[in-house]
Amino acid sequence: MRTAVVLSHQKRMCEEVPEKLKLWGFSGGALSFPSVPELVSYCKIKRPDLLIIDGEVAEASVVAEAIQKVRLIPGCRNAALFIVAPLFTRQILSIAADYSAQKIFKKESFEFACQAAVVALLSDLNRPSALRSYLTRIELAKEKGSWGDVDRIATELYKLYPDDFRALMEYANACLRKDRLDEARQVLLKLHKINPEDLRVVNLSARVCLKEGNYAEALLAVEKADILSPNNLDRLQIFGDIYRGRNDLETARAFYDQILEIDPAAPEAQMGKGHVELSEGDVNAALSLFKQAASGEELGAIFNNAAIFAVRMKDYPHAHRLYEAALGALESKSLKARVSFNQGLAYCKNNSLVSAFKSFQQSYKWEPKFEKNLKALKNVQMLMERDSISQKDPTQDAQLLLLEETVEGVTDGFDSSDGRIVAMEESLAVLRDKDVLVFERIELDQKSTGKVIHQNNDKQANGAVQVANSKARVKVG
Repeated sequence: MRTAVVLSHQKRMCEEVPEKLKLWGFSGGALSFPSVPELVSYCKIKRPDLLIIDGEVAEASVVAEAIQKVRLIPGCRNAALFIVAPLFTRQILSIAADYSAQKIFKKESFEFACQAAVVALLSDLNRPSALRSYLTRIELAKEKGSWGDVDRIATELYKLYPDDFRALMEYANACLRKDRLDEARQVLLKLHKINPEDLRVVNLSARVCLKEGNYAEALLAVEKADILSPNNLDRLQIFGDIYRGRNDLETARAFYDQILEIDPAAPEAQMGKGHVELSEGDVNAALSLFKQAASGEELGAIFNNAAIFAVRMKDYPHAHRLYEAALGALESKSLKARVSFNQGLAYCKNNSLVSAFKSFQQSYKWEPKFEKNLKALKNVQMLMERDSISQKDPTQDAQLLLLEETVEGVTDGFDSSDGRIVAMEESLAVLRDKDVLVFERIELDQKSTGKVIHQNNDKQANGAVQVANSKARVKVG
């Protein structure tokens, strides 16, 4: 038998509804909603398939918090939600949209309309439709953190149900995770035609703007939604990402902390706060947060890419701490070789040729056939031998080291004639849903600090927060 939990202050509803639910195939009980923690404790035992909430049981913000906390319980993420209210106020409609309520009932007609909805839900739970089966698979994959599976199932779902609101939402979010912004925009237009006022659509609009670097428009969208339904975790995350993108780190941290108070294990909030700590130079605090939410490869990518930015800012001590953190996080010798190569380049830029040579040597030990490192090692060695014979300080020529590798007519290496360093660092790009790391070429321009020019014409990065995207996945190119 399926389980239902009823929340209401009305004695009649608490007594009669559970009895009727038993006749319709649901066991369970009722609570007069003494507190959110007590509700959570009760639901951890009952693991309800259906949650029926009287909209008058508490303030709207408390009702929203209760739903959020219950949905965080393992096995309760897919719990169906029925809301009963005397009037369909904007706040009630907002909560229903935010938390994907299956049904909203007028209190006066609840007893008559409830039976058909409950029986239909029971039938769908016991013999799920193809649509529900896909949505359930998506939610289970989300609980496991298997984002590759989430995106794959969402794509299949969209092909089968191209006009269903839920299918459109899942596919749009999959497109955003894969940085397919044009497709996300197209799906967003379809959702706007269905219901432009739905808060899930507003959230999606804000995420698209955030991905595009349009923080002002993202903030307008999310503030509009926040008035109607404050403290939604997804929206708090968007707020945090927006303010981090605007380099308002204290405000960003406050939003991430607010999420972590509600859900201490929220991975996106942990990653977001980790990036705040990283931007402020606290590598240990960042590492502690990242370890809870990211794999070793992701950690290596985050610290490596942050180190590249620190080098551009000429903060070499911080860059080397970041490179060491990246090396400590990685297990793959191939990836370690690239990070050590990057660190060697940083030493060259800081006129430390002997240290650079040691880093290139270490890279060689990890991956003897890494061609860029072989050329670097050879040229540094030649330069050191030449300067040793001429009794010249080798650090004087560190910035003139040429790696003599040509790609599309551009010479890789240090070129002091125009202050430009072309396509040197190996930027580690990792997707949360991939098991492999992708290495992309980038151009770094010393003349305009903080500017990254991607060879595939991506938008220029804007500050340290652009080293990793708003979903806390590090990707370049």
